[in-house]
Amino acid sequence: MVIPQLGWGSPTTIGAITRFLKTEPAIQKLNFEFNGAKIWPAAYTDHVVNALSNREVLCAVVSDVEDGAGGAYNPEVDVFKVKYGFDIQKIEDQALTIHELTHAFLDIRAIAGLATITCEAICYLAQATFLEVNGYDPKGNVTNILVTAQSIARNTIIPGRYKVSSGEVGALEAAVKANPLYAGKASELFLSNGFTRGTKANFNRATFTQVFKW
Repeated sequence: MVIPQLGWGSPTTIGAITRFLKTEPAIQKLNFEFNGAKIWPAAYTDHVVNALSNREVLCAVVSDVEDGAGGAYNPEVDVFKVKYGFDIQKIEDQALTIHELTHAFLDIRAIAGLATITCEAICYLAQATFLEVNGYDPKGNVTNILVTAQSIARNTIIPGRYKVSSGEVGALEAAVKANPLYAGKASELFLSNGFTRGTKANFNRATFTQVFKW
């Protein structure tokens, strides 16, 4: 069964998302260390796929996402939210999925003291690498971030140099900070706590009734 998308786009299932994660060739290029945090292909093909399959991470369809984004990951309730019309066959929604499920992986890792700006930079670098490998230019209200991230992807990630230099880390984090979406968030921490949820979080999680089916 799938959630009807009100005619705004093709329906997507969890199975379609996990197949994308397990078979998309560009994911094999997502192998880097950024300021101590490590990303590698199995983060998506194994760890995130397992979390989705076990329903530890839910995918929910919502009418609106904060800041006008196409999607978001909430580490408190472990939910990947997308807007109606989301279609995993579209390159822009594939890139969105890479970004948000990188957040999910960083949440799974339960990294203490991970700054929100650093977390966003890592996710944008994964997204930009995916776009670069597939030959797509960045668009939208985060173009300034993705342009910087794609330069790092071309020079470091795609050639397989693995460790992102301190200069590249600084440049990408500065691009994130400069974007109005992240104004005032320089000192915030990302809630990376695995699947630890209290009573309130479980209650809030239960309100996401429109979740993707297999």
